[in-house]
Order: sequence, then C-alpha cells, then structure tokens
Amino acid sequence: MSKIVRYVYKPVSVDLRQKMVFISGPRQVGKTTFSFSFIKNMKPGHPAYLSWDNIHDRDKIKSAELPAKQPLVVFDEIHKFARWRGLVKGLYDKYGGQTRFLVTGSARLDYFSKGGIPFSVGIIITACIPFRLTNFHTRRQGMLCCNC
Repeated sequence: MSKIVRYVYKPVSVDLRQKMVFISGPRQVGKTTFSFSFIKNMKPGHPAYLSWDNIHDRDKIKSAELPAKQPLVVFDEIHKFARWRGLVKGLYDKYGGQTRFLVTGSARLDYFSKGGIPFSVGIIITACIPFRLTNFHTRRQGMLCCNC
C-alpha cells in the first residue's frame, strides 16, 4: 500500500519545531491520518496521540495529563471539549519549550473569536481539504504524492 504525502507535510514539520500547529477541515478529509504521520512508530494506543473521542484519552485531556517523554503530542477532536482553548494554551505555556503540539479539529473550529489562543503563542493554522483524483500525480519510492 502506498503512503500518501500531503503537500502541507513539509511546512507543518517545519512549523512544529517552534509553534503549535492546528489542522482543521471538514469531516473525513484525513486530519487524523495526517496527524499520525508526525508520530514516530505510530500504532493504535500510542501515548502521543490523545483523542477526545476516546473515553480514556478524554480523562487524560481533562486532567491536563501529558504523556511522558513524548516530543510531540497530538490532540485530536479536542474542539468538542468546551474549555479546550484555555487547556491547550495552558499546556503550551507550561510545556511548549519541551513538547510540540499538533491540534486537529473540524472546519467549524473558531480559534480566536471567543478570546481563545493569542497569536503571540506562535500558532499556525493549516486547512486540510478533501482529495480529488486530479491531486494524485506521481509515484516515488512507494509513496503516492499528492499536490492538493
């Protein structure tokens, strides 16, 4: 099976080195799958991946419990938590120097209008759009490259 490489992979990789990154987009466009590409040795239950849709992860998120010794933490679907903005900003303020944060959520995410996370935190917002057949243009070394 080929690995799909999204056009935003490299810019997001660069931004993650120094900023918190948000990936938003409509349902079923691959935000979660895209976030997996940043976690080394990703497999189900990996401690760096916390999903609001998983009840055990939800408890960890609500108690602001970060996994130990993870250079990157992915918060998936965290926008479903009413107080997610304050939680994520607090975690970034406390651990941003040692842990990178990738946050995924729906296209409805409203980051700043409710006094959410200030631009001074150094965030990048990236839209994840659906694939179209015309997006796939070449195969290289077992990878299906995408220009979407």
